Amino acid sequence: MSGKDAALLAIAQRPASGAALGEPAAGPQAWHTIPSYDLISGADRIIPPAAQRFMAARAGATTQVVKGASHLVFVAQPDTAVAFIERAARETSR
Repeated sequence: MSGKDAALLAIAQRPASGAALGEPAAGPQAWHTIPSYDLISGADRIIPPAAQRFMAARAGATTQVVKGASHLVFVAQPDTAVAFIERAARETSR
């Protein structure tokens, strides 16, 4: 990612509001019945990896940790992200 792209993302991203995080669910959550996959950013400073692992475990997700990856692992390591998505597609379309 270029420095220009990083600067744009730094000013464009906003933290979630307390209201958004406390909003009640409208119904059953998809992760209760649909297989979940979670690509965990190993060096995330926005959502700590321990919190990501907790949420993934709660959802029964198949996980892959990308050591040293930042919060935007999909942008910083697109080949890794694509391979993980393709894996999920193969494993859930059987």
